[in-house]
Amino acid sequence: MDQSRQLSEHERAALRQAQGALELKESAIADASRAIKLENYMLQLMTGVSQDMAGSFLDAVAEEQQVNSRVEVLLDLAKKNNIDFWADENRAHQIVQFQDRDAQVRKFQDFFSSTLAMVYNAMFPRNPQSANITELMDKFRNVESIHDFVKVQMVAGAKFALIWLKVCHSKLVFNNLFDLFYRKTSKIG
Repeated sequence: MDQSRQLSEHERAALRQAQGALELKESAIADASRAIKLENYMLQLMTGVSQDMAGSFLDAVAEEQQVNSRVEVLLDLAKKNNIDFWADENRAHQIVQFQDRDAQVRKFQDFFSSTLAMVYNAMFPRNPQSANITELMDKFRNVESIHDFVKVQMVAGAKFALIWLKVCHSKLVFNNLFDLFYRKTSKIG
């Protein structure tokens, strides 16, 4: 009778295995719940950023048509291939809209970078050119850096002018020229 009341070792092992499987199932459900919450949070962030970019570069009607056509294709592919990721139309629309606006911003940034680099290169052709927009913007980040940059450009220009004078007017004696200029300016003041 004692044997019948007690569970056999085999039954205990099966019970432990079932309890372990139940714990794994609960853990998987909790992980899936956290993943869904994180995905929804990321989708909210993408939607917020996408709304901040809205209408900045293209007209809204053309953008909406482009997004809708991509969403239709993705929903059709999802249905044909039994893919759940793109199954929700609202979610797919938000993701595609974010991707579209991201591409627009990237194009604008590339245009802005190349235009700013072209202007910088035209104004200061002898200076080393910045590798990217961040380096270029660092040169003009604050008043001190602009002041230092302009000072360096002016000194370089003055040195170039003196070299040009020495080459083109080699008979000029600069010491006499500076003394003459100093005497004339001190009489005026």
